[in-house]
Amino acid sequence: MTPFAYLLSVFQALTHRWTGQDAFVLGVPATSRMGRAQRDVIGCFLNTMPVRADFDARSTFRSAAAQAGERVMRGMVNVRYPCALAFPRANVFRTALFLVQMDRMEPPVPNVPPGASEGPSVPYAGLDIALIDVPQQEGQLDLLLRIEQTPEGIMAVFSYDTDVLDRETVTRFADGYERMLAAAVQDPDTPVADVELAGASELEALLALGTAAGTGFDGFDGFDGFDEFDEFESFENAREQR
Repeated sequence: MTPFAYLLSVFQALTHRWTGQDAFVLGVPATSRMGRAQRDVIGCFLNTMPVRADFDARSTFRSAAAQAGERVMRGMVNVRYPCALAFPRANVFRTALFLVQMDRMEPPVPNVPPGASEGPSVPYAGLDIALIDVPQQEGQLDLLLRIEQTPEGIMAVFSYDTDVLDRETVTRFADGYERMLAAAVQDPDTPVADVELAGASELEALLALGTAAGTGFDGFDGFDGFDEFDEFESFENAREQR
């Protein structure tokens, strides 16, 4: 099992918890660079695989990771087939397959430092190669999680469509991903459904909703003032009276 499969399975588990869906599909970009002939060719050899996830009440992080790894490996068999050709029209393809995607970047050259326009260069095949920070076209998907490998560790970057999601929602989702990762590392046999996604402050806010302090109706004594409606029996009677 690869680290990517583990990270993907936790992302799938979180998506399952947030949406309540037991079966869904996420997009996963994968390299289609195969064989020695393409090894040194300069260019972008990528295709996006649709990867299905299935969960039930018994799913654990271990079983989810095994499932994700197996399905990614199966998808790699057909990775050269253009995903967009699965449907003849792009709008149908985009809607039918996935609106959420996860990617992992492990560039062979250093990333662009924050605030810089170009990263450090490295020699390769007689050339000096460096990453350049260019504007990205965001909003193509509802949600994109990009895992970036850095010398300091792993960094997760979330991009999202602002017509669908807001910053507060995505921040809560990112916090949930961190909690799910911690639970998966601590005990892979933990059921996905048992992980608490809400933080301490969020739990306090939710609990406050069920108290007078959280509603702002401290002086509310109930519905005693509505006794005149005791004789109302049904909406059928109401329609007849009208």
